[in-house]
Amino acid sequence: MLEKRLQEIKDEKLEIRNKLESNEEVNLDEVKTKLEALELEERSINEKLSISQNLQNLEVRKVEKTMENNKVEERKFEVMTKDERIATPEYRSAFLKSLRGEKLNDIETRAMVTDPTGAGASAGNAVPTTTLDLIIRKLYQTSVLLPKIKVTYVPGNLSVTVQSSLQSADWHQEGTSANGKDESIVKVTFAGFELIRLIQISKAALLMTIDAFENFIVDEIVKRMAVAIENGILNGTGSANTQPSGLLDSSVGAFDGTNSVTFTKAGAKYSDFLKIFSTLPTMYHQNACVVVNRKLMFSDIAGCVDNYGRPIFQLDPTAPINYRILGYPAILDDYVPDDTLIFGDLSYYQMNFQQGIMVEKSLESSFAKNLVDYKATSILDGKVLLKEAFVKATRSAT
Repeated sequence: MLEKRLQEIKDEKLEIRNKLESNEEVNLDEVKTKLEALELEERSINEKLSISQNLQNLEVRKVEKTMENNKVEERKFEVMTKDERIATPEYRSAFLKSLRGEKLNDIETRAMVTDPTGAGASAGNAVPTTTLDLIIRKLYQTSVLLPKIKVTYVPGNLSVTVQSSLQSADWHQEGTSANGKDESIVKVTFAGFELIRLIQISKAALLMTIDAFENFIVDEIVKRMAVAIENGILNGTGSANTQPSGLLDSSVGAFDGTNSVTFTKAGAKYSDFLKIFSTLPTMYHQNACVVVNRKLMFSDIAGCVDNYGRPIFQLDPTAPINYRILGYPAILDDYVPDDTLIFGDLSYYQMNFQQGIMVEKSLESSFAKNLVDYKATSILDGKVLLKEAFVKATRSAT
């Protein structure tokens, strides 16, 4: 109806225009009055049509939103596996809202809570998949050793069989019997030790948006766990103390007379590094690096020169953390003891995360301080796979 009237207005305007362009006598005052009335009516009709279109679009969006919600409603949380459930956006929202003490809607409750019939898998306090991915990425960015070692995520106890790389194949003449060879086989078993870190957060942090709160809690978890993991890779004291076995764990004998050397007491020399580097078998040199603490690096190594007076220490001025010693990458780690240096292929140290990170909240434990306590827990173990892939050098006592 309105569209029809708009067309009539256009026709009337065209008729007036034709009269003005002809020789026909017209009353200009009447024409102006008529045109103003038509213009006013046209604007009014266009406004009505615009409002009508907006209402129609709103209804379409409402229908689309309803269809989207219906799709979520159709998600069968109750029969999902734990991994499937924690990967859903509804579980992520429910998890982060529960940490903030917010009320969950019906869909989030279904995503978080186990089916009473027991048909589905409980997600418990498991960190959502997207949040866990963020934690792992930041762990790799924060830790200097984690990106270099072998990391696995296998539930339960894990056994790994490793064959010494020094064992080679035999040339064989066709038609003759192949002779067996005693192989050097090492079986490494990974248990599970709890890594727990307590995080206290001001209640003001709960006022953040969901995304900001996620980044905040991830940063707090990473800062604390990265320190423990880094130290465990180097100095973990083994199963007797419910810890990973670090590279320097004396209880497992990773270093003995075959792969332990000393360097000059007064200060590391060029000849000391030739001895260190020559002790490691050649097949491990391609990925080998030096791990040393900052004190030893800059008090001894940085000033060391070769027989021609050239420094063995190289620093990339465009990336100050990129250090090299005689061409080998050098990693600075504060958890390496003073007067100790490790050289080898770090991929022959493995850490297995038996259980992903879980997070629990307590409002009672720090009630008087107006803080919220969060407990982050993971279960993991770490061990040296092949001791021949590493060399340890310590300062000589004499």
